[in-house]
Amino acid sequence: MFSIMNSKGFLQNYKIKFLKNLNKREKKLLEISNLKKEKNIFTQEEILEKLKLKDFQEIEKFLLDFSKKVIIIEEKKNNLKVQLSILKSYIFLENKIYIFYGEEIRNSFLENNIFNKIGLDKLLIFKEKYAYEFYEFLLREKNKKNEIEISIEKIREILDAKNLYTRFFDLEKKLLIPIVKELKTMGELKFSYEKIKCGNHRGGKILGIKLNFLEFFQENKKNINFKIEREFKSLYEVHGVVSNIINKYNEKYLYNHLLQLKFLLKIYTLKDGEKMVLNDKKYIIEINYKKNKPSKIEVFLKEK
Repeated sequence: MFSIMNSKGFLQNYKIKFLKNLNKREKKLLEISNLKKEKNIFTQEEILEKLKLKDFQEIEKFLLDFSKKVIIIEEKKNNLKVQLSILKSYIFLENKIYIFYGEEIRNSFLENNIFNKIGLDKLLIFKEKYAYEFYEFLLREKNKKNEIEISIEKIREILDAKNLYTRFFDLEKKLLIPIVKELKTMGELKFSYEKIKCGNHRGGKILGIKLNFLEFFQENKKNINFKIEREFKSLYEVHGVVSNIINKYNEKYLYNHLLQLKFLLKIYTLKDGEKMVLNDKKYIIEINYKKNKPSKIEVFLKEK
């Protein structure tokens, strides 16, 4: 299977999805299973309790239905289509239930395996609806550039949510924020998140979002110049500190004045727990803002 799928260009053009979405009980079974192992053993009592089923007949029906769920992987350029079963087989023996997962499922947790590279493991463990679609999009984009801007229309396209939530406020609250939170909790993709507004005032119309992929900065973050970690009484204080940093390292004139001005103004839109990153030619400034708690501002000088 690996050699068949490892065709040139596959990783840039594939699409992966459940043929039929998993329900809450199916996701729960995956959550309590060790998907890296071929065989998982449960007692009937465990399954009844964990999945909130009533009796043995419901367990049988549940596993039969789950065994019919498959994952489809397509790559149109090479006319490739793969169908994978999640649940390979199951056995009832005395009071035990033996559940076997497919080889491709197990291999998706192995580094450098083709199924790991396309994020099959994430598809199985994400809790938020549409989280994989967003993850898949970021997985492609992060290899192209360190910063991306995504319009509201593109967000709807990625999340297949063209007819959901007419207001951006609702789209962000119900879909984007939970998805971003889950991605950050996983820790694999490190990025900052901020809204793009029309104008710099608080009531400006939201046009989309901007993401900075922080892993692009790691090699330049070895040389930390200094760190400020204290409680700020207001965002005005944060703005003042960052302004002084920029003025110090840009000497007499801000050579990218407009970009940095926008960055400074966006400080006033920071919310509790949010992070902002300025990636300049000479330095990187990271702001980790926490309301009524010590915030952190770090400056990293880039190697010449």
